Amino acid sequence: MVSYICENNDKSKAMELFLQAASNTNNPQREIAYTNAGLCSLRIPDIPDAKNYFLLALEVQPQNKIVLFQLAKIYYLNEQGDTAYRYLTEYSQIAQHTPDTLKLGIQISRLNKTKKLENSYINILNSQFPESAQLTWSVATQK
Repeated sequence: MVSYICENNDKSKAMELFLQAASNTNNPQREIAYTNAGLCSLRIPDIPDAKNYFLLALEVQPQNKIVLFQLAKIYYLNEQGDTAYRYLTEYSQIAQHTPDTLKLGIQISRLNKTKKLENSYINILNSQFPESAQLTWSVATQK
């Protein structure tokens, strides 16, 4: 319900409810509240707040695949390739790659100028998701 509120333009009310749930130490799923606060912050957009909420979510639950992927994207967009790659690697240790995570891996590899790793992500994308838009993108943008 709170995610619905965020998506339908009452982001401040949604953030208030997320943070209220996150600050409740009796809440066994505080990381979900922080994750939702981060996702809502991305929609605002408030990238610094989103990053902070995602980092708080990781403090509660270090193996949150949504948060690891979002942090990898944020650090990539901030051109912090090594940190982006670290979060994407942590993601891949607990979850299967998707076309989107593989595309992000390609983008990070290009940022870091690691052609061998870029080719590895493209090969995985080609073998696991041969009809994906992400593969089409990777071929079209390959140098």
